[in-house]
Amino acid sequence: MRHNARREFVKNAFVGTATLGMGVYPLAGRAAALNSKVSLASHPNSVLSSPYFLGLSEGIWTRHDWNITELLAASAGGAAVRTIATGGIPIGDVSATAAFGAWLAGAPIRILTLTITKPTELLFVAKAGSKITRQDLVGKKIGYTTPGSGSHAASALILDRLGLTGKVELVSTGGMREGLALLQRGEIDVASHLESLVKASDKFDTVFRVPDLVPKYAYGAIVASEAFVQKDREHVASFLSARTEAVERVQRDPEAAANAWLKGTRGLELESLLRGVKAINAAQGWITTGWDIEAVQASLRSMELVARHGAKL
Repeated sequence: MRHNARREFVKNAFVGTATLGMGVYPLAGRAAALNSKVSLASHPNSVLSSPYFLGLSEGIWTRHDWNITELLAASAGGAAVRTIATGGIPIGDVSATAAFGAWLAGAPIRILTLTITKPTELLFVAKAGSKITRQDLVGKKIGYTTPGSGSHAASALILDRLGLTGKVELVSTGGMREGLALLQRGEIDVASHLESLVKASDKFDTVFRVPDLVPKYAYGAIVASEAFVQKDREHVASFLSARTEAVERVQRDPEAAANAWLKGTRGLELESLLRGVKAINAAQGWITTGWDIEAVQASLRSMELVARHGAKL
């Protein structure tokens, strides 16, 4: 993506969207509660799921006229965006990079707001004892989840920052756990990992944490189908208001957020979930309603790198 194309994207993609969540609707004018599913990328393992778990447990979504019938798990990358673009689900919290790519391709979606700009939960690991460092990555294979995912964008930006573009092969693994399995079998050298999946029994060495090299990029975004935005602006606005309230609760009470998150999952450990919530809170990585142009530009840069170099970055 050329610089002028990036500038046009920033100019045009967000026109009119930032104000959708700002309205306060009086009780008498509010629509009836909407029964709906919500699509979430990398659910339930990503920290982006924590406001939804906490909000549901405390009735926040109900107070904002949303009866969420299911948090629909979508694989990393563009899967969550596709369920929205095809009309199956009206709204979701998705990979920002995937959302940008879909919008550029003409998908009938509206990008409403960023949600996370500092992916503190992302790290890259090697097998224990391999002694791989940032300086040893030339010629190695690094696993990310799926094209358009946060880990894909992070991989491209990290290699760019380290001056290793064209010297490392990126491999799509299909998911975090799948990548760790490939790592264990020796088919890749480094794999993406999530803080929520880290366990005390893990036998991995951390090669780097993403924020150490890429402190900011557009990691998550709220996306709605264009038809839903045109038909029901009140529920679009109330959804954004509910998420804002839920995120503020996560920021005030990380322990409650981690416990609500734990109750909605299986096989995860409270210590890792709490560590993940506290990390993003401390980094001020949440966005409630709005944009961060620096973060958007970084994600568009990652798309440019991928388009130019493909898997060989």
